Amino acid sequence: MLTQLRRRVVITGMGIASPLGCGVSHVWKKLLAGESGITRLPQTDEFKKIPCKIAGVVPVHELNIDKCLTPAEARTMSKDSIHAIAVTEQALKDANWWPHLQTEESRFRTGVNIANVGTGMVFMISQNYDYVRAGDIRKIKPHFIPMCLPNLGAGNVSIHFKLQGPNLCIASACAAASHAIGVSTNTISRGDADVMVTGGVELMLHPLILAGLTRAKALCTKFNEEPLKASRPFDSRRAGYVPSEGTAVLILEELEHARSREAKIYAEILGYGMSGDGFHATSPPVDGNGAQRAMKAAMKDAGVQPEDVTHINAHATSTPLGDRAENFAIKQVFKEHAQNLLVYSAKGALGHTQGAAGAVESVITAMSISEGLVPPNLNLEVKESEFDLNYPTGQPSQWAVEKGKRRIALSNSFGFGGANGVVCIAEFVP
Repeated sequence: MLTQLRRRVVITGMGIASPLGCGVSHVWKKLLAGESGITRLPQTDEFKKIPCKIAGVVPVHELNIDKCLTPAEARTMSKDSIHAIAVTEQALKDANWWPHLQTEESRFRTGVNIANVGTGMVFMISQNYDYVRAGDIRKIKPHFIPMCLPNLGAGNVSIHFKLQGPNLCIASACAAASHAIGVSTNTISRGDADVMVTGGVELMLHPLILAGLTRAKALCTKFNEEPLKASRPFDSRRAGYVPSEGTAVLILEELEHARSREAKIYAEILGYGMSGDGFHATSPPVDGNGAQRAMKAAMKDAGVQPEDVTHINAHATSTPLGDRAENFAIKQVFKEHAQNLLVYSAKGALGHTQGAAGAVESVITAMSISEGLVPPNLNLEVKESEFDLNYPTGQPSQWAVEKGKRRIALSNSFGFGGANGVVCIAEFVP
C-alpha cells in the first residue's frame, strides 16, 4: 500500500507566561542569565499550614489581560482560559498569523490543542460549593460548569480568535503539553490542518492542591527559607519539586504554508514519541524504561539516530527518584554518545509547571536551537557519581554541531499515571 508523504511542520510563533515573567525574549534572557523565578508564597490563613511555603508565580500584570479581554468576557472564564488567551495573543502576534482577519478557509484550517490537566477547576469547585453549603445557589455563576472543564482553555481560544479547525484538549498530567504538541504535529502532517495553536496551561497554586501534593511527598519543603535554592534538578540535595504556574503556546505550521507567507521559522518538529510505564501512579520505574521507549519512539518517528541528537531538555523535576530514572534512561538510550549530550532542566529556574511543562520547555528548546545556546542548570552544586553526563552550569553553553549537521534535541515530559511524551525538535534546514 502506498503511504502519503508526511508534511513538514515548523514553529513560527511562540508565547509564554512563567514565574520569570511573560514574553519569550524576556524569559529567555533571564534563563541565560541564570535567574530563578521561585519565591515564597503569601502566608495568608489558607496557606499557613501547608508545609511547602514556596512556588513559582506568574507576574500577572505582565500579561496585559485587559488588552485581550473585556471585564465582561473575563467574568465568564476561568483563570486558565484567560491566561491561555493572553499567551495565544503573544504567539499569534509573534507568528503574524491572524486567520480571523483573512479567509474563511484560513479559519477552517487553523486548529487549537491546548493541554490542561484541570487543576484549575479546584478553584471554581471549592468556591461554589461554599455557596451550596450556605444554601444560596443564586451566587453560583451560570458559567460555573463550563469554567470547570479542562478543554475550555482550548475552547475559549478557539472562540476568541475564531479558529474553526480541530479543537481538543489533552490532560495526561505532566506529559500533557508534550502530547498536545505531538498530536498537533500529526494533525498538520496528515493534512487535517495547516496551522495548530498548541501548548499547555497550568494554574494550580490552590491550598487544597498543594496540601494533596505535600501528602503525596512530591513537593520540596526543605528550602522554604531559601526559595531560589529549592529547585535543584540532578543535585544531590534535591528534595522534591517546586510547584509553579505557567502557560506556553506554540504556533505550528505546515512548511509550505509558512513559506508562502514568508513567516520566520524558529525550528522544525521532526517527531513525537509516547509510552506508558504501567508501573505506579506517581513514581517511575528505577530504570526509566517508559522514558527510554518514549525517547526511542520520538527518534524513530523523526527518522534520526541517537548520535544525531546533541541536546536533551530533560523533564528532571528535582525529585530523588525521577531525576535518577531519567538520567539512567538517557544513558541506556544513547550509550557512549550520552557523554556528548548537553542535558538541561529548566525547572531549576522555573519550578515545575506540570501540565504546561512540555510546552514551556519546548519553547525553551526551540530558542536553544534558534540561538545555538543552552542555559545553565541552576543549583546543581554536588552531583552523585551516577550523574556523570554533561549538565552545564554557571554560564550558557554554546551548542555547536559538526559541519553539515543540524541541531537536534529531545524535549522530555513524564507524568503521573506513567504517561510519557517526547518531542524531537530540530534546526530548520530548507
